[in-house]
Amino acid sequence: MSDCIARYVEQLDRELRLKLAPRRRLLAEAEDHLRSASGELIEQGMKREEAERVAIERFGAAALVARSFAHAYASRSTKAALVWVISAFGAYAGAVLTILLTAPSWLLDFPQGAPSMLALQVAFVALVLGSVRVLRDRRNLVIVEPQLRFAANGAAVAALALAGAAFAELLVGWTRPASAPWREETLLLALYGAVCLISIVASLVACSALGRAQAVARTPRAGAELASGSAALAENVAALSPAFAPLAAATVAHSARACALVAGVAFVVLTAASASDTSSLQHPSALAGAVTTGAVEAAAVVVSYLAFGRILGIRPDRGAAGVQRQ
Repeated sequence: MSDCIARYVEQLDRELRLKLAPRRRLLAEAEDHLRSASGELIEQGMKREEAERVAIERFGAAALVARSFAHAYASRSTKAALVWVISAFGAYAGAVLTILLTAPSWLLDFPQGAPSMLALQVAFVALVLGSVRVLRDRRNLVIVEPQLRFAANGAAVAALALAGAAFAELLVGWTRPASAPWREETLLLALYGAVCLISIVASLVACSALGRAQAVARTPRAGAELASGSAALAENVAALSPAFAPLAAATVAHSARACALVAGVAFVVLTAASASDTSSLQHPSALAGAVTTGAVEAAAVVVSYLAFGRILGIRPDRGAAGVQRQ
């Protein structure tokens, strides 16, 4: 291999490393293509140095080639991560429901405590938002920006919420009195342990996909205009279901108001549900407990919006949308 092609392959290797993309196969194919292309040009009468230069120019700049490959690989990784996290979500919710229906009274609050309930809500919203961004490009090789970045964010937020809840529930269970008859519920504990393992694996897959998506986002394609995350989400909803387009547009345009509305509804529903389960509403403490339950749920909605809104692309961006990044 000549020095010119060798330098190009070395540069391509560096670019792929920066973008967290697999290198061995692409480097081998690039080298083989360049050598074959330059060989054909030499046979046509072109000098070796010029033939190699022309072959490299036709193949493309190393940075652009690396980015295209990294974008495709990150898109595939993000789609796989969403599948993993959706499976983990289903397994976790199924385990919670199974324990709720079959566990003895002393185990009914494990794992149906606040960590699991909040995590399942956050994971559900993150997965819905991430999946909506992927569905539009499900038949394409790549997920366009900024959809890729926010879809990967959604998978990571959902997976980490589930894994965090699993850890918190195990920690709570560990603090139970030693006299608790854990040995009598080995099957349920094994089920929950398997769910925890799935959640951890899904978190690793999702975080890996997020790293690749962020590496691609740091080097945007030249000339590409990036819409804001909320605007892109509204466009996706409109493309997937035109009937919901006005609602999606209004929601992302007034996301803070939409959050306040959801929090208010959650407060009313949870307060009413808690009050209906209370045997004696005559006691002020019973009503106070129901109101507290509703307030906690409403606060969780607001805190989740503030914490994850921009990460998931539902809060408006601070910077100007659609500005080309150099």
